[in-house]
Formats: sequence, structure tokens, C-alpha cells
Amino acid sequence: MDRSSTVFGRSAIETNVERFRLVVENTRDYAALLSDPDDIITDWFLGAQAIFGWKAYEIIGQPGAVLFIDEDQHIGVPELEIDVARKHGTATNVRWHKRKDGSRVFIEGQTVALRRGDGTVRGFMKIGQDTTERRRAEEQQGILLAELQHRVRNVLAMVRSIIFKGNAASVKEFRRDLVGRITAMARTQALLTRRAGDGVDLEALISDELLTHVTAVDRITVSGPAVTLPAKAAEVLTLAIHELATNALKYGALGQAEGRLHVSWWRTRESDKEWLHLVWQEQGVSAPAAGEPRAGFGTELITKRVPYELRGRGSVDFQAGGIRCTIAFPLSAGDSIFQSDKPGILSDIRDREATL
Repeated sequence: MDRSSTVFGRSAIETNVERFRLVVENTRDYAALLSDPDDIITDWFLGAQAIFGWKAYEIIGQPGAVLFIDEDQHIGVPELEIDVARKHGTATNVRWHKRKDGSRVFIEGQTVALRRGDGTVRGFMKIGQDTTERRRAEEQQGILLAELQHRVRNVLAMVRSIIFKGNAASVKEFRRDLVGRITAMARTQALLTRRAGDGVDLEALISDELLTHVTAVDRITVSGPAVTLPAKAAEVLTLAIHELATNALKYGALGQAEGRLHVSWWRTRESDKEWLHLVWQEQGVSAPAAGEPRAGFGTELITKRVPYELRGRGSVDFQAGGIRCTIAFPLSAGDSIFQSDKPGILSDIRDREATL
């Protein structure tokens, strides 16, 4: 190659370098940087500064691993990525990274090995796009879909349990009870799906359920602090209140002119957990309105399902003046026992139902 070609070649390289700098310095949506063969940062462009927060003088001289989240640093992801790029020319870099302020940013990009004429690595170029908002939207969509799938399984399994435990004296009575219980569940699902993850207001749950049974609200008092129930607790408690209200209308305070109902609740701390205590107290019941009440689905739900589902306590006492029911459980969210995608859960439900 003659001298003119060499000069021309050097000029072309310089021109390409200048073009590269112009591109990366004016592309703020992409983070671009260069590092040496040991992955020590040597060049830091404005897009990287805008996305990660470090200025050039703060980051140049630091290892490229500083951009990775702590979990990835701990398991050696930065070193693995460089090793892959060194061996194969490029390495995918699609993962969460760390900004200067400690917050996370999701980058979709790659690491490219820069080689000399003899094939040895002279350094690395890293370039990637900030796709944090899209990633979070996808994650949120995944969470909502998983919640929907779980809730559908939960509802269907609860319906199965209601049918399995139905003990009505006739088909007509069974149908009436089944429709009432499913309608109560539907009201709770409507509250739960208004805004995902917000839970259900306890007072609204109780009031809505009672108003479907009676209009004489002057004989009912409902009192307690503001409480937001997690989904599982709302599902169980809705059915419990429905069964108590149905029983009170047939046999107790809601079926007699002199009957009174007071529902109250409060919070306590037990074993470093916040617990909810709820009391359903009927008064003024001189005699059962329609024969003696029997310990049916509602009693079983409160005394056995509450401990099983909510890891709490439940009791129903048939007193002279009317039923007194107490329910207590920790106010913490958790997976339902009815979640059927867990190994062996259906057989476990059947085994437990056989003993309830």
C-alpha cells in the first residue's frame, strides 16, 4: 500500500470515528459507552449520561459492572457478558440496570467486542435503549393476568365447595341457597375488580350484604375503624356475612320486629401481626322465627373455613337473645387454598373436605 493510500485510510477511520461520535452524542434515547479489554469504562456519551445519571468524569475509569444491579453483580453476570462477547463477538444485554441514584432502568441492547487487525480485543462497545416504561407495563399486565387467572380458579373452586357442602331439604331450597351464595360472591368480585390490588372496604362489604336482605336499617348498627380486606379475606368474609344474614332473616333478629343486630370490629396485634376481630351480635330474639336454626353451611364456614382459609378463629353461639358470632384472623394477603395450579391442591381439598 502506498503512502497516499495509508493517508487516505487513516482519514477514513478518523471520519468514521467522528460520525460515530456525532450519532451517539445526539441520540439521547440510547445509552452508549466504550470500555477497554478489562471492561473499564473509557468513553461515556451523552445518551448514557441522560439514562444512567453519571457524568463522564464520574464514571470513566470505573468497571462496566457498576451499571448492573447488585443481584446480577453478585452472581457474576457482568463478567459472563464480557466473556461471551469476547468469544462470540456480541452478547445480548437485556436486563435491569442501576442508575446513579440507585433506581432501576431496563435496557435492551448488546455488548460488542472491538477487535484489532490481528483479532485481539481492543475493547468493548455497549449500546442499549431505555425500555423501562414498556417493561413495567408488560410486568403489570402479567400481574393482572395472573390475578385474573387465580381469581377465576378461586371462584370456581369456591362454587364447587358450596355445591359439595349444600345440605338443603329440597331442590327448591338448594337452588335458592345456591343462587344467594353465588350472588354474594359476585358482589365481592365486582368490588375486587374495580381497581386491581386495592382490596375491599369492610364496612362497604357488610353494609352492601345487609341491604340486600333488609330495609329496616334502623334496627342495625355497624361500627368499626376503616379496614381494607385483602382478596381472600373478602371472599371468605362475604360468604360468612351472607350466611349470618340469611339465618337472621329466617330464624333471628332480622326476622322479628323486636330484633336488633350490631356488627362491630376492631384491630389488635398478635404475634407481630395485625389481626381483625369481628363480632356479629343479635339481640331481642324471643324465639326462632321459623323453627330451630341448624348448624349448616354457614356454621361450618365460620368455625372451620375461617381457621383453614384465613389462619384465624371463628365461633357461633346460639344464645337466648340471638346468635353471637366472633371471627378473628390476621390482616395479611396470601394465596388461597383453592388455587388449583399448585401441585396436589385438588386432592388436598378433597381430603380436607372429607374431614370438615
